[in-house]
Amino acid sequence: MSTNNISGSIPVGIGELKSLYIVDLSDNKLNGSIPSEIEGAISLSELKLQKNFLSGRIPSQIEKCSSLTSLIVSHNKLTGSISAAIANLTNLQFGPILKTFPATLFNPSPKLQNRN
Repeated sequence: MSTNNISGSIPVGIGELKSLYIVDLSDNKLNGSIPSEIEGAISLSELKLQKNFLSGRIPSQIEKCSSLTSLIVSHNKLTGSISAAIANLTNLQFGPILKTFPATLFNPSPKLQNRN
């Protein structure tokens, strides 16, 4: 369903789709946040949401999608740091671009968190 000019938000009912393997909604006009209910899509292996207008954070509940091998959310309006819970996705394959991010993005040091 990529590049179809789809607008609106990702329905929370996506979590009810237990046998959903691949979601490719890239290059559309989706807005709103990635619903935390995504955790219910336990068979999900690929989640491609790049090139939309999604905002907010990547929900920490995504760690429940243990089959996830690909998570692509670039070119959106996402904010905040990436939850450390994403480290629980042992099947997730990171591309070379990830090596350019500072380690503090995933595990902020206590010194940074307590700075005034």
